[in-house]
Amino acid sequence: MRKGCLPTHRRMLGCILCFAIHLGLYGQDVFVCGWDEVQAVRIEGTNLWVMWRWRASESDLPEWTWQSFATTDECKPYSDGRLIITSSGGESLNGGVAVVQIPTGKTVFYARAPNAHSADLLPGDRVAVALSYQSNGNRLVIFDLSKPDAEIFSTELQGGHGVVWDEQRRLLWALADYEIRAYVLGDWETVNPRLRVVYRQRLPGEGGHDLYPVPDSSELLVTTVLNCWLFDRDGRTFRKHPLLGDVRNVKSVSVHPATGQIVYVRGEVQWWSERLYFLNPEKLIFVPGQRFYKARWIPPPKLKIEYRTNAVILRWSLLSLGFELQEAKQLEDGLWEVVAGPYDSSFGDWCKCYLICDEKRFFRLQPVLR
Repeated sequence: MRKGCLPTHRRMLGCILCFAIHLGLYGQDVFVCGWDEVQAVRIEGTNLWVMWRWRASESDLPEWTWQSFATTDECKPYSDGRLIITSSGGESLNGGVAVVQIPTGKTVFYARAPNAHSADLLPGDRVAVALSYQSNGNRLVIFDLSKPDAEIFSTELQGGHGVVWDEQRRLLWALADYEIRAYVLGDWETVNPRLRVVYRQRLPGEGGHDLYPVPDSSELLVTTVLNCWLFDRDGRTFRKHPLLGDVRNVKSVSVHPATGQIVYVRGEVQWWSERLYFLNPEKLIFVPGQRFYKARWIPPPKLKIEYRTNAVILRWSLLSLGFELQEAKQLEDGLWEVVAGPYDSSFGDWCKCYLICDEKRFFRLQPVLR
């Protein structure tokens, strides 16, 4: 796309050009991790189609880091196309953390992180990493994305397994073996940031494992060895999950932000499983030989429209793997055609530019099926 298609002056186009956006269909797309790679998969019935994969030994990470990603135990996506990957390091427990860009797989950041189990992006291009049991673990560590492999702050977190940045409340929630904590950011605009505990509560069960937000809710999903819980960040109360409350050894839970469907993984073969479980509606997917540890829904793409002086810009997330941009001149005949690229990604989204014309057009993002 020509950068001349992005003028800064804006005005309404009125009837000169009329665009409409059709939502199309939601793709059932999930990031899964566990063994030495992360995959983005599309669910078709009880089958999985691998749309994208990442493996340290096939990435642009320095070769000396590859052994730190012998297993993968977090695959957390962000709307700007970034993906956080953490690793316990396999049997060595000399794990790591990486931030990569979708769909290129280009490394944005990496660091050694002993027995890392989860991470989350923070304001100011920083990242928090929860480290579990290891000689240099049991900590909550802060890194700056501009400084690979260099800790800038750490604090004790026994058996650290989960971490979630809460933008609305400006709190960092962390899950330890026996408690949940909330931290505020301190001295964040300096080179010596810190975290300060402002809340802590003992878990209703032992062995805190997964910590993940419920979309458009004040609740966090919390799993322990014997149960699954919902923790209300406003009321500061725990209640058993209505569907998963007494399910044991749940390694991860994720709620689809549009449909509400739940995907979860149970530790059935040591720490991993060959199965993905679904609720609302219920389904089971069995993949012999897989080692699933965590599964995170990929948010469905939203097609956005921006009006400029002499152009219309269509934008959609870089996470939109396995989708086609399609257009039609009228909806009645159902004739949709694929919009040819190239698309521009230099503005943090996929973009397609159209100069002003007198035609009415309709657009949608459509999932591609095998």
